[in-house]
Amino acid sequence: MTLPPARLHIALVHNHQPDRNAYLLPRLEALSTAFAAALTLVAWQPPLVPHKLMMRVYRDWRQYRLQLAWSRYRGFGVRAALGIHRGFAGQLAALARDPARRQRLCRISTVETFVTAKHIVAWQAFLDGDASHLLVCEDDLIFHPDSADRLRAALTDAAATPGLRHVDLAGGLAPDRLGIDRLVTARDDGRIHYARAVTNTACGYLLSRELAGHFLAILLRRPDLRLLGIDWMLNAMLMQLRRDGIAVTGLHHDPPIFGHGTFSGAYTSWMQVALAGD
Repeated sequence: MTLPPARLHIALVHNHQPDRNAYLLPRLEALSTAFAAALTLVAWQPPLVPHKLMMRVYRDWRQYRLQLAWSRYRGFGVRAALGIHRGFAGQLAALARDPARRQRLCRISTVETFVTAKHIVAWQAFLDGDASHLLVCEDDLIFHPDSADRLRAALTDAAATPGLRHVDLAGGLAPDRLGIDRLVTARDDGRIHYARAVTNTACGYLLSRELAGHFLAILLRRPDLRLLGIDWMLNAMLMQLRRDGIAVTGLHHDPPIFGHGTFSGAYTSWMQVALAGD
């Protein structure tokens, strides 16, 4: 089967941070020109009102349940689950006894939902256009000298590869820290192939129209997933697709095509930025 050539749409999820945008926007505009790609900027959010404690607790409970499912999805057993149980219990205890931490976590809870909502807006803008693939960037994305060339190769490969695949472009954690080695099917030319789609972070990733459409369809069935942070929401939807009998493989680049500015230390964590007003 001959697949049509890839056409790229680029989306930047940001929060009007001058230093990050001054670095990233000119590079994305140049990339947009080089790829003849539409560039969508997603930044709007309402005033930050910290979540109520019960919303924070509900979101922590959802993430706890999801971590258990994610552990099983990656093939781990009871020992890993015990650590997840302890982590959730510790989080609840901290919320109960530490008012200052409770205030910070409720503020962060709101910011996480802002970021997730912006990614969803980016997917919708992409599907409303005619491009075949979407590059989603968060504002701590870092360009390497060869990023554009490697992205072009990744896009060409995506167009030539049938089936659904989630492509991680900006890394974050080292692959061996993700606990996904048992899912590796092949390593070639700086790429790691996974039998099941697995995310690293949402700093930079590539989606096809079909996969983005599946994501939005899941959110119509499961609007509760919108309350998750973006990394965990992606994991939840990839696991849902597997339960639905829809195969999605994963591809990570090692070294990543783009850098992750927060993990590399180039930028302050968005959590600290979110707390700057406290």
